[in-house]
Amino acid sequence: MANKQVLLLGNGLNRCFEKASWETLIREVQSQFGCKYTYAQLKDLPFSMQIVAASGDKVDQAMKYLSGKMIDDSLCNEQRALLERLLTLPFDTLLTANYTFELEQALGCLAKRGAYLKAVRYVKDCTPREKQFGLYKRFEVNGRAVWHIHGDLLAPRTVIMGQYYYGKALREYQNYIASFMRRYNAAPETFEARSWLDDFLLGDVHIVGLGMGSAETDLWWLINCKKRNLPDSDIYFYVPSFEQNSKRDIMLEAYGVKVIKVPAAGYPEFYAAAVNAAKQNLLA
Repeated sequence: MANKQVLLLGNGLNRCFEKASWETLIREVQSQFGCKYTYAQLKDLPFSMQIVAASGDKVDQAMKYLSGKMIDDSLCNEQRALLERLLTLPFDTLLTANYTFELEQALGCLAKRGAYLKAVRYVKDCTPREKQFGLYKRFEVNGRAVWHIHGDLLAPRTVIMGQYYYGKALREYQNYIASFMRRYNAAPETFEARSWLDDFLLGDVHIVGLGMGSAETDLWWLINCKKRNLPDSDIYFYVPSFEQNSKRDIMLEAYGVKVIKVPAAGYPEFYAAAVNAAKQNLLA
């Protein structure tokens, strides 16, 4: 059975088109919550700590505030065109680490809260706890599904931001994967995916626009878990040739990730070229 081809999209493409950067979000939260520290004092903290300090450890309230400001953001023409090109590639599963709805819009969903609500689907009846972590929640638009692995602005309580929530999410993943491995090992040929975690672990994952900083503790753990338990699939990490991050790349390669250096002079050129690089690997 051929591996599913999985896209994991990060926030880099938003930043490329001057959408909400992490710095913008932190500065917004600092202002709203009267943070006594400057951004210069916070910027060298890991991302998962910055939001805690900026909000005075009121991360859940910060997410409600950011949701109200960001949920109706729409794509610019250049960003839409690039995403539409990316979505023409033969990906079986679409994952995003973003809380916002770029992929849904590129698939034809209107940039409105009501349209996103109509697109929500759960693959099973979920308890309130299960709904918080979104393992079974996806957005279906024109026959395709998008999974938000770190939550979405439609439901701010699902957003994984801050150390406390990263830790809770990782515990949820560990519990889920124990059950997943039992199901898969019992009948690998007839196995049916229930969650985005299934496709991440079993499929060939193509990561685009995700920095994979040290704060992404859940993803680092999942990458390691995938290598240890399901080594017959690949992860491709697309990065511009001008970007130097040897510490990150050393760890990615230690975990068996194929780091693809894409020749480019700047980020807009990189994302255009990354689509072509991903196409080559998908069709190889």
